[in-house]
Amino acid sequence: LMEYVSDTVPTPRPIRTTSAHIFAAAVFPIGNKLSSTRKECAVRLFTFLPGATLCEKEVWPSTCQQWGALMGRLHVATQGLDFPGIRDRWTQWSLLNVCKIDRHLHTVGLNDEEKKLVEDVLLAVQDVLTSVQRLPSGILHGDLNEQNILVRTGRGDEDTEVYAVLDWGDVQWGPRVLDVAVMLTYVVLAPTASRHCYENVAHAMTGYMQHMDLDCSDPSIFKTLICSRLCQSLVLGRYAKLLNPDNDYVLYSQRRGWKVLRKLWKTPISELVSAWNIVLRENGVKEFLTDSTEAS
Repeated sequence: LMEYVSDTVPTPRPIRTTSAHIFAAAVFPIGNKLSSTRKECAVRLFTFLPGATLCEKEVWPSTCQQWGALMGRLHVATQGLDFPGIRDRWTQWSLLNVCKIDRHLHTVGLNDEEKKLVEDVLLAVQDVLTSVQRLPSGILHGDLNEQNILVRTGRGDEDTEVYAVLDWGDVQWGPRVLDVAVMLTYVVLAPTASRHCYENVAHAMTGYMQHMDLDCSDPSIFKTLICSRLCQSLVLGRYAKLLNPDNDYVLYSQRRGWKVLRKLWKTPISELVSAWNIVLRENGVKEFLTDSTEAS
């Protein structure tokens, strides 16, 4: 998959071994190089792509538009591809499995308010997931967040170019709208340089629609899916921390996640649509209707 996609979308390309395999097995000491404990590990080598991630960087409207465009190009590149191993793959990070986080709600240290909020979102997303499974499906990256894209900076921060995709560890099969919703979740979480974070979401939508249709014309579905991904990230992040106390990476979304989730969940859909339509109108893109959940 990565070899194929890298022909059209920059992504690290796996380098095959001299025997034409994409990985080799080697035995390494565990803990430090003097350790007597040794384990066989899989070793892979990838081409290097220069740049930096968007982690901790403020995003501009142009950044968000390129972010969405990168996902659109990715979906174009994977259209028509079908790998049985991906189609049959199960991952707890798929939005199709978001309701399964309810098994962790009483074990990850949520307070009553946090638990009630997550339960409300999970209740709402059940009907949404039934609806979106009827939408076009394909190969999903699964986690196009700010740490999984590479950027090149120009003379100023506004000149940042989003150009490459990293980390295919969550690749899966499903409705494309789920991949878009995951990407939009991290857009709304990103520190914003100028526009409101809700408007940044619409900028990412316009970038995506330069290459692919959104597949979904109901803005309330996007709101529910984004909130669901926030819940998934917050709950599974805490659960992963319980299993591996030294892994601080899994708590990255906690810094702003709860604040964003509370605010977004309380925001009326009419207010969201109004913010999104400002940007869609500026870019000459089809707007969402303000008096219903159907797009014009």
